[in-house]
Amino acid sequence: MRPYVLVCLFMALALVFSPLSSVYAAVTAQIIVAPSGQANVTLTYTYQDFDVEYAAYTSGGEVVFKAAILMALALLGWTTEANNIGIHADTATKTMTITFPINEFAKKTGDNWQILLGPAKTIYTQWTRTGNIFVFTSASKPPLPLPEGVNLQLPPNAVDIQFDSTNYVITYKASGCLIATALYGSPLEPEVQFLRHFRDETLVKIAGQTFRDNLNNWYYSFSPKVAEYIQENSWVRIPMILLISPVVSLLHAADAIIELLTD
Repeated sequence: MRPYVLVCLFMALALVFSPLSSVYAAVTAQIIVAPSGQANVTLTYTYQDFDVEYAAYTSGGEVVFKAAILMALALLGWTTEANNIGIHADTATKTMTITFPINEFAKKTGDNWQILLGPAKTIYTQWTRTGNIFVFTSASKPPLPLPEGVNLQLPPNAVDIQFDSTNYVITYKASGCLIATALYGSPLEPEVQFLRHFRDETLVKIAGQTFRDNLNNWYYSFSPKVAEYIQENSWVRIPMILLISPVVSLLHAADAIIELLTD
């Protein structure tokens, strides 16, 4: 689909959401990508934005409102289910929050993960990156319901991050220690790198490649969900780090002994 066609369709969707499409959004969307590739999106509208969105929600009804959200996502090649869209409106504070997951927001291709943002390029023409966070903004404010900008946070275990600014494609690799990366905050943290070394090198020395591969298969059967929970509930990080610290210390000692015995 050509970019200008997408823009026209977005404008039509803005009219579906509200007849007051000349009122511009001043809200930034938050997109947090989980290790599994699913993304969780949060949109928050306040003040005039709240007035417009709440009027559309109450006049058109929840079914129509959610249908328009699904149509907008489909234009970008993303999907979710209507029953997964959460809508909370607080008339006292004039705040409206819309939350929903995007299935397969990041897709794995070989050793890489890819996020295709091509259709969004016509609206969000400016971008910056700090670590694993991209910020996309529009040169001029788009009409509601579109946000003025998008904060996109890659998984904490994302490494070798690349951005093709011509085609608007983000690629990255996922470091293997999903839970440790979520706990310590970065795949470059010394403890994360040590645990990866112990798994990929030391464990192979003492137990063999087959055992390591079977262990990996078991680990990846649950680790993405655990890492996602840690990412969304940061309060568990410190207690869990304290809990596993004795185990990590024992692994350090074991690694040193194995190095001496096998060299």
